[in-house]
Amino acid sequence: MPASASRSQGLVPKEPMKKKQRKSSPTKKPRASGLVIPRGKGKLRVLTELPLDIVYETQIFGHVDELDLLNLSRINKALRNILISRKSISIWKRVLTRSDYGSEGFPWKEFVEYGLNEPQLVNLAFSDHCHRCLRPRVGQKNILWNFKTRLCRDCLDPSGYISNPPPLQMSQQVITGLGLPSIPTFNVTFGPTLSLCIHSLNTHGMFSGQVPQQSNEIVYDLADCDAFRSEIATIDNGVELLECTQKRMKKFIKERQLANIFRLWRSRYDSRKEEEIARARQARKDEICKRLCDLGYTEEVSYLNKHDPEAISEVRPVNSTKALTKQGKHRSLAWNSMLPKLIEVMEVTREYLLKKRRKDIFRTRLQFIVDIVKVHFSISSPDVAAILPRAVDICAMPKIQDILRDPDLAAYASADSFAEVKEQYIQLCENWQETKKRELCALLPPGSTEVDRSMSRLLLAKTFFKCEDCDEPISYPRILAHSCLTELRLGYRNRDDDVALMFKLLQSEPWDVDRDRVSYHPVAEQMATKILQACGIDDEVATSEDVDKAAPWLECLSCWNADEGRAVFPWRKAIIHGLYHLKIEQVLVEWKKVNLEDTKKAESIVSKRDVARINQGHHGHDYVCVHCKERMDRPDLLWHMRNSHGIEMGKDDYQLHLDASMDQPPFTVVLPNSKPEVIDLVDSDDELEYIEISD
Repeated sequence: MPASASRSQGLVPKEPMKKKQRKSSPTKKPRASGLVIPRGKGKLRVLTELPLDIVYETQIFGHVDELDLLNLSRINKALRNILISRKSISIWKRVLTRSDYGSEGFPWKEFVEYGLNEPQLVNLAFSDHCHRCLRPRVGQKNILWNFKTRLCRDCLDPSGYISNPPPLQMSQQVITGLGLPSIPTFNVTFGPTLSLCIHSLNTHGMFSGQVPQQSNEIVYDLADCDAFRSEIATIDNGVELLECTQKRMKKFIKERQLANIFRLWRSRYDSRKEEEIARARQARKDEICKRLCDLGYTEEVSYLNKHDPEAISEVRPVNSTKALTKQGKHRSLAWNSMLPKLIEVMEVTREYLLKKRRKDIFRTRLQFIVDIVKVHFSISSPDVAAILPRAVDICAMPKIQDILRDPDLAAYASADSFAEVKEQYIQLCENWQETKKRELCALLPPGSTEVDRSMSRLLLAKTFFKCEDCDEPISYPRILAHSCLTELRLGYRNRDDDVALMFKLLQSEPWDVDRDRVSYHPVAEQMATKILQACGIDDEVATSEDVDKAAPWLECLSCWNADEGRAVFPWRKAIIHGLYHLKIEQVLVEWKKVNLEDTKKAESIVSKRDVARINQGHHGHDYVCVHCKERMDRPDLLWHMRNSHGIEMGKDDYQLHLDASMDQPPFTVVLPNSKPEVIDLVDSDDELEYIEISD
């Protein structure tokens, strides 16, 4: 029998191995019991002792899987004689056509044409070893259905099944009779001059090729290629060559069709097997979950099945397909072995759910506090609302913290539970403001009057504080509304405590929570003192409100220019301008109060520029909507009024926020230089009069 024929039957002959010479070994000691177990007397000996008519009629072997039946036929000669005989064909058919494999059934019609018997098909489709070297765990991907064999990668070339396409010489008659032959991915030479390279596989090709699933190479039978080469070499007639090639095409088309049918059947079988295994595992897991629920872990099991189904399955014995035995006096060893690990998983989940429930209650209580703050915030004016404690400031108070952290999960679960907080809200705000005033007073340096470190000193026009993130000096009460002091800093993402959760939910921190963002600004005080003294205002008494009412304008003597004119500023802008000079020139500039006539000129220039400023817009969250207290840029006000409130914007619908920068437009006001004063000299004997002329 040729090698190709033996391979077509799925059986590859092996060369006999030479026996190695072994050294003599000492005789084995007899068993301690003195008993010798005879061959053929194992657990399966009863099967061989049964009458054959009972074996065939009762279909005892028909209840095992395909591969198990094949392995039984290989155990000993007795079982092999039973299962490989023609009388046992009904057993193999029962196994192959078992109803639980689907409605499609086994392709018996194609099986007759495929050329294998039932044991050979089972060996090809279900065994996992290489049919040449017997290497285990080769798998379905290495089945060559066209050639009815299973080969590992190492055995592919030596066994005659080559992965590189064969070279082939053809005559010109092939071109005239058939056109280009379908030989993929290798050079085909037609006579001495014509050479082509075909790059695609035609399903009507004359070579039986298959693409293994683990690679893109096409496998051919070398013996088949040699036979075809020899066959066409003897044919000179074009008609006979055409008939020969067409016959081969029909043959290999049929082989491919049969191979594809059984490849699809095996694929469907695997899918159903996977579904069967999945059902068995799910049934086992359901039984385990039921037992865990009986132990009091109903909520934990329900949560894990919904949010983390693999948590229970990852416990090693759970994911088995073997059903658990019923509980009773003697529980299964598998259940006893997995129970400690399962209880550990349940306890961890219970702790997590308790913590999660506490966080949910914490969020609910936090929202009730936020709603109370929003109500008072909405009915207050923008300036008053700006210095009210924010929701995070209220929630950080010890009394409110006790409410939020109450261990009783049923307490404070409704808005009515916070009636006492509503009644005390005004008092809580006043207490917070008094506390922050004391903290700010503690930052003030010793003064020179009786108001030393008193709260009234906070209102002085020369009192300024400094934010660590800003360059601009900040007065009181603006410092209480300053946004930088409540921004959420980094470092809370990986924390899960209540304080971090509160900060993350509210996206804010309490005002200067770490007492490290605010400090006193002595340079700004020095600059403001010089400006107030230049205006003739007592800096130890005057408040910011008093100076705003006086509305003085000042001229920077360092910026005077004979050609361009004089730079004049309101008193707050003058402080910013003076700090700029100090930063650049390291000197304190001198100031001169602008007279009444020049003040009117400066205010007139500002009023004319105001229209242009509205059109151009000034970027910066310095404005606030009086209706909803939302801060925004100047260009966004018009859109906000129309879309959020359905009104056209008017002057009364917005204002500068209390935390708006002092550096507001118009940024520079330049007045022309005043004409020099003319002095008439008169001859007189009167007493001399001294006239002081400034620069």
